[in-house]
Amino acid sequence: LYDMEREWHKGGKAAAYELKFRRGGKTLVSLFPKEDAVGVLVVLGTAEREKFEALEGLSPDVVQGDEDSPTYHDGKWRMYWLPDQNILGDLPRLLAIKRRPGKK
Repeated sequence: LYDMEREWHKGGKAAAYELKFRRGGKTLVSLFPKEDAVGVLVVLGTAEREKFEALEGLSPDVVQGDEDSPTYHDGKWRMYWLPDQNILGDLPRLLAIKRRPGKK
Protein backbone atom coordinates (compact mmCIF):
# COMPACT_ATOMS: atom_id res chain seq x y z
CA LEU A 1 0.00 0.00 0.00
CA TYR A 2 3.06 2.25 0.05
CA ASP A 3 5.01 3.49 -2.97
CA MET A 4 8.48 3.76 -1.45
CA GLU A 5 12.12 3.77 -2.45
CA ARG A 6 14.07 0.77 -1.19
CA GLU A 7 17.64 1.12 0.04
CA TRP A 8 19.95 -1.68 1.16
CA HIS A 9 22.58 -0.93 3.80
CA LYS A 10 24.85 -2.84 6.15
CA GLY A 11 22.80 -3.85 9.15
CA GLY A 12 25.28 -3.17 11.95
CA LYS A 13 24.58 -4.82 15.31
CA ALA A 14 21.04 -5.96 14.48
CA ALA A 15 21.75 -8.01 11.35
CA ALA A 16 24.08 -8.28 8.37
CA TYR A 17 21.78 -6.18 6.15
CA GLU A 18 19.14 -3.48 6.47
CA LEU A 19 16.38 -2.69 4.00
CA LYS A 20 14.92 0.81 4.40
CA PHE A 21 11.62 1.89 2.89
CA ARG A 22 11.84 5.65 2.34
CA ARG A 23 10.07 8.48 0.61
CA GLY A 24 10.98 12.14 0.55
CA GLY A 25 14.00 11.58 2.76
CA LYS A 26 11.93 10.04 5.57
CA THR A 27 12.14 6.39 6.50
CA LEU A 28 8.84 4.61 7.00
CA VAL A 29 10.30 1.34 8.30
CA SER A 30 13.55 -0.60 8.28
CA LEU A 31 13.76 -4.37 7.99
CA PHE A 32 16.67 -6.45 9.29
CA PRO A 33 16.54 -9.95 7.75
CA LYS A 34 18.25 -12.78 9.60
CA GLU A 35 18.31 -16.49 9.04
CA ASP A 36 15.47 -17.24 11.48
CA ALA A 37 13.69 -13.91 11.92
CA VAL A 38 13.13 -10.42 10.55
CA GLY A 39 13.62 -7.29 12.65
CA VAL A 40 11.18 -4.45 12.06
CA LEU A 41 12.40 -1.04 13.22
CA VAL A 42 9.83 1.73 13.58
CA VAL A 43 10.94 5.17 14.79
CA LEU A 44 8.23 7.51 16.08
CA GLY A 45 8.91 11.18 16.73
CA THR A 46 7.20 13.29 19.40
CA ALA A 47 4.00 14.02 17.46
CA GLU A 48 3.83 10.43 16.24
CA ARG A 49 4.24 9.14 19.80
CA GLU A 50 1.13 11.08 20.84
CA LYS A 51 -0.81 9.32 18.07
CA PHE A 52 0.63 5.98 19.19
CA GLU A 53 -0.45 6.54 22.79
CA ALA A 54 -3.98 7.37 21.60
CA LEU A 55 -4.33 3.99 19.82
CA GLU A 56 -6.44 1.42 21.61
CA GLY A 57 -6.44 -2.35 21.39
CA LEU A 58 -2.75 -2.85 20.63
CA SER A 59 -1.26 -6.25 21.35
CA PRO A 60 0.71 -6.69 24.59
CA ASP A 61 3.89 -7.29 22.55
CA VAL A 62 3.58 -3.87 20.90
CA VAL A 63 2.91 -2.14 24.21
CA GLN A 64 5.82 -3.94 25.89
CA GLY A 65 8.07 -3.09 22.93
CA ASP A 66 7.22 0.57 23.41
CA GLU A 67 8.02 0.44 27.12
CA ASP A 68 11.33 -1.37 26.52
CA SER A 69 12.51 0.88 23.67
CA PRO A 70 15.04 3.66 24.22
CA THR A 71 14.12 7.29 23.57
CA TYR A 72 16.57 9.38 21.54
CA HIS A 73 16.63 13.01 20.47
CA ASP A 74 14.80 12.15 17.24
CA GLY A 75 12.17 9.85 18.70
CA LYS A 76 11.51 6.46 20.19
CA TRP A 77 13.11 3.54 18.37
CA ARG A 78 11.11 0.28 18.47
CA MET A 79 12.58 -2.99 17.23
CA TYR A 80 10.22 -5.91 16.87
CA TRP A 81 11.47 -9.36 15.85
CA LEU A 82 9.19 -11.52 13.74
CA PRO A 83 7.98 -14.20 14.21
CA ASP A 84 8.86 -14.01 17.94
CA GLN A 85 6.41 -11.22 18.66
CA ASN A 86 2.78 -11.19 17.65
CA ILE A 87 2.67 -7.75 16.04
CA LEU A 88 1.65 -8.49 12.47
CA GLY A 89 -1.91 -7.32 13.12
CA ASP A 90 -0.69 -4.05 14.65
CA LEU A 91 2.09 -3.30 12.17
CA PRO A 92 -0.20 -1.59 9.60
CA ARG A 93 -1.54 0.64 12.38
CA LEU A 94 1.99 1.60 13.44
CA LEU A 95 3.00 2.41 9.87
CA ALA A 96 -0.17 4.47 9.33
CA ILE A 97 0.94 6.74 12.18
CA LYS A 98 4.01 7.68 10.14
CA ARG A 99 2.34 7.86 6.71
CA ARG A 100 -1.12 7.15 5.40
CA PRO A 101 -1.22 4.15 3.05
CA GLY A 102 -2.03 4.60 -0.62
CA LYS A 103 -5.42 3.85 -2.15
CA LYS A 104 -4.44 0.61 -3.90
